[in-house]
Amino acid sequence: MYPTRLIRSCMYGELLFDLTGSDQPENGSYSRGSQIQVRGGTGPDGGRALFAFTRQEETARLYPPGTETQSMVTSATGALRLARRQHDAWFYFDPAGPTCALSAAEIDFALRNPNNEPLKTVLAALDAGDADRSDVLDVLLTDGPMLLAVDEATEPGKARVR
Repeated sequence: MYPTRLIRSCMYGELLFDLTGSDQPENGSYSRGSQIQVRGGTGPDGGRALFAFTRQEETARLYPPGTETQSMVTSATGALRLARRQHDAWFYFDPAGPTCALSAAEIDFALRNPNNEPLKTVLAALDAGDADRSDVLDVLLTDGPMLLAVDEATEPGKARVR
């Protein structure tokens, strides 16, 4: 998958971080002083890479069969923001393969542009039956930036609503 298509598709939804080897949570939360480690690795140029996973099964592929893995759900944009906050040079999706890596420059590009995350979130909820059309309209009527796709037939300043 091309990085720009990957960036567009991963700018909403959720990803998993591998926390295998971290302290175990108690009653669903970590106590003060718990050690939590998020798995990463090394990119092609030797720079640090943050690993993220699309499914729990992808996390398990990094370990011998029978290993009990731990993971944490995070938003896709939150995962990209963490990579940049930590100054990671690379971000790998499903590093056990097939994988795709984004460089720091590609992540910066994705994060500085509108990503329609609220709209994508409500559309996913609509598809899952957890929202209705009025929820979508509420998001569309909210004041804020929205990225719109256009082509050579699009008239400036006009939008078609179906």
